[in-house]
Amino acid sequence: MQTVKLNNGVEMPILGYGVYQVGINECGKCVSDAIATGYRLIDTAQSYHNEEGVGAAVKKSGIKREDFFIVTKLWISNYGEEKAKKSIDESLKKLQTDYIDIYYEHRVPLDSNVEDVAGWMGEFIKEGKIRAWGQSQSTEEQIRKAHAVTPLTAIRSEYSMMERMFEQDVIPACKELNIGFVAFSPMASVFLSGKYNKNTQYKGDDVRRVITRFNPENVEKKSTIIRLAV
Repeated sequence: MQTVKLNNGVEMPILGYGVYQVGINECGKCVSDAIATGYRLIDTAQSYHNEEGVGAAVKKSGIKREDFFIVTKLWISNYGEEKAKKSIDESLKKLQTDYIDIYYEHRVPLDSNVEDVAGWMGEFIKEGKIRAWGQSQSTEEQIRKAHAVTPLTAIRSEYSMMERMFEQDVIPACKELNIGFVAFSPMASVFLSGKYNKNTQYKGDDVRRVITRFNPENVEKKSTIIRLAV
């Protein structure tokens, strides 16, 4: 699979398999199928509660760990340094690995002390627990503050034809600072797949229940715009 070289010298596959909302019981099989298809970048998170499945599938594959690019994320709310240290050790154990390729601060809250987080991440890098770190859904200001403490390697945020807000300041800042930009939900949570309509029901913990673009009236309007554009 084609790769891109990041500012820390490692090469990251340009396509990855994310396991958000993949249940614990299904995760192992899904990741194994993705690996068999050719995926080597696997994206998980502490809050997904399926790191164990990722670790088991990677180990079961028989492929060398260095041939994989594994990223996970730390949900930082109400965290101090000691809790962050405990969390990364737990993730390493669940993933059955000695290091994480990129460790993200997950969905950076506006009140996050990003300078402190950047300091912790710098220590994790020195200890060899992570190769690099990044942020998810952060602002330009947060990126600049954190990058000044411990250089960021990647910003992971939603980006698609339906979500372009990061074009205004975040993507230009990443380009200026030589930080990679990793897009998630490039199909707008499969809105752009054409498989869903205004009558589709989202149940349980499906995040689309609270995303306004999936309100029936918005689905109808946006579907019309997309059809006209095509």
